[in-house]
Amino acid sequence: MGLTTCDDYADVFRVSRHKAAKEYRCGECGGFIRPGEQYRREFLVIFGDAYDGQVCNTCDELIVRFFAALRKIDMEDLTYEFGELYDAIVDLRNEYGATVEGFKYPSAEIIQLRPHVERSDAQDRSRQ
Repeated sequence: MGLTTCDDYADVFRVSRHKAAKEYRCGECGGFIRPGEQYRREFLVIFGDAYDGQVCNTCDELIVRFFAALRKIDMEDLTYEFGELYDAIVDLRNEYGATVEGFKYPSAEIIQLRPHVERSDAQDRSRQ
């Protein structure tokens, strides 16, 4: 499940852009963010718990396009949880008929036959 509603807003939500000093893994696709590359860093506090994550530039662009697609269909009360972007994009198409420009959707057979794919398998397919 990728899509969720904005019922519980974060007490703190910060997005910043950094140049990687060391190697990171993208919290959305699992790809590498290499030293010297620019990346998006998200920090949030919700119900007293802090979360911090890094996002590669490719996924950062998909995040922007995801929220643009939500605005087009007037569903700005929807969002996704960190790490669930790819599932949310597929859910958006399946549930609301809205597509995200530049996203390579998996075939219908994969969605139907493998409803819960391990994260690394889904990431490998999305990068092909």
